[in-house]
Amino acid sequence: MVAVVTPRLLAGRWQYGPYEARADAVRAFDAAQGLPAVVLGTLVSPGDPDVGDHEWRTVSVTGQLIPASHGGPRGPAVSSTAALHHLAWLQTSEGMVLVDIGWVPRDDAPEVRLPLEPVTVTGVLREQEPDDGRRGEGATRIVADQVEAPLDAGPAYPGYIMLREPCDDSGCLGTPAQPVPLPQLSLGPHLSYAYQWWLLALLAPVAAVFLLRRDARLEREARGEAPAPADRPRRPSRAERRGPSDEEIEDAL
Repeated sequence: MVAVVTPRLLAGRWQYGPYEARADAVRAFDAAQGLPAVVLGTLVSPGDPDVGDHEWRTVSVTGQLIPASHGGPRGPAVSSTAALHHLAWLQTSEGMVLVDIGWVPRDDAPEVRLPLEPVTVTGVLREQEPDDGRRGEGATRIVADQVEAPLDAGPAYPGYIMLREPCDDSGCLGTPAQPVPLPQLSLGPHLSYAYQWWLLALLAPVAAVFLLRRDARLEREARGEAPAPADRPRRPSRAERRGPSDEEIEDAL
């Protein structure tokens, strides 16, 4: 029985884990939408391992974009259009921060030239994506190792910034790159899958008892043994059900 129930319990817990992660992301996203923009350094510091609970916050930072670090890994399609993301390091007085300047169509990519003067940018703070090891033309994820940084640039802020300002209809930072849309977060089907596995775990003992009783009955029938009749209460006769007649009542008096 344990061998039947335990895998189903573990499968349910395995599905519940992604649900918890998605639920946390949705809560953080919703909470961040109503908060004003803050200076990046008030939330995270250079050298921090990750952005912690500050993902999806709108932040601003001032610094100098490093043209030599400019790169364009492939990203998810935007409005069904294959896209290239333009990434670059922004050098600040405290350290560097990776900026996703925007996207352009991959098949007809216009030239993107970064401004040479210091800029103040505002965007959404994101955690860097898990590194799949791809580089160059095959790169698809936004990670710091994909974007070369100067050796003397100093420590880097965790995560990266999805640029939102300065952007207009023509693009961001005076380039044709358009701001990357925020993802549509959902809880997905993981919770329903978890409940299905746990329900199967609860039903497994019931099904096991039913199958054992059925197998025992079939085995008795195969040996030619009739099942023992169940003891039933004696059914009263018709006379007992009818009760005494009037004459019997008079005689008794």
